[in-house]
Amino acid sequence: RDKESGQLSLFSLMPEETQEKSSTILMPDIPEWNKKERLLYEKETVGFYITGHPLDDCRKELQQVVQSSISSLNECGDGAAVRIGGLIKSSKELKSKKGDAMAFLTMEDTTGSVEVIAFPKVFAASSHLLNDDNPLVIQGILQKEEEGGAKLLADQIDTLSDAWIKYTSSAKIELISDKVSRPKLDAVKKIIHQHHGPCPVSLTLHFAQRGEADVDIPEDLTIKPGREFSENIDTAMGYGAGNYIMKKPEFEHRQKRKAARN
Repeated sequence: RDKESGQLSLFSLMPEETQEKSSTILMPDIPEWNKKERLLYEKETVGFYITGHPLDDCRKELQQVVQSSISSLNECGDGAAVRIGGLIKSSKELKSKKGDAMAFLTMEDTTGSVEVIAFPKVFAASSHLLNDDNPLVIQGILQKEEEGGAKLLADQIDTLSDAWIKYTSSAKIELISDKVSRPKLDAVKKIIHQHHGPCPVSLTLHFAQRGEADVDIPEDLTIKPGREFSENIDTAMGYGAGNYIMKKPEFEHRQKRKAARN
């Protein structure tokens, strides 16, 4: 009983031993969520991301490969070949008129979302990627709606790493004359050998106020483009030395049909 108010306290009705136990709450030892889990729970709870975006860690890589952000698709013409990248937000599988599996997808990047239609041929080749939470790159034809919306008819769906290889035309390593040394050139050669792949690579030597010159290298020195190669080259040179020339988006299946008719 509270002596001043004369009211009974809930805790005064309990034995002293119970009162002591009730005031001590043991918190479970739960491991901290990683970034991906935290962002997932944020989206599930409030409907949007709060502390970041799942694409933050690969934003630069995506920007290198894609031709347009999703929010910029409205600036592209109807029927244009486009290449976008992001995460599959939702996937709905259904059957075509012939009974083949296909899917309606919703892809999102940091700027917005767009509906993507994966017809049977594309779906059959990429269905194993659609339930993953890793970033994908989709190339296809933009179809604009009368109401101002847009959808993408997918032609190619790839992982980000595969898209780097598929859509990189060539790589160039820029050497600044007053920052080049024999050890750095040896390091560059070693990195090229370590990341051997199908992409042609060239070296260009820049002279301050005096232009530049191409450095001849063997044709069989080709690389696998991607984040690891870029980071290794930049670290070896001490500046952003690696650059890429990307292929323009095209509707591959349409090109094959044109070639067949000709």
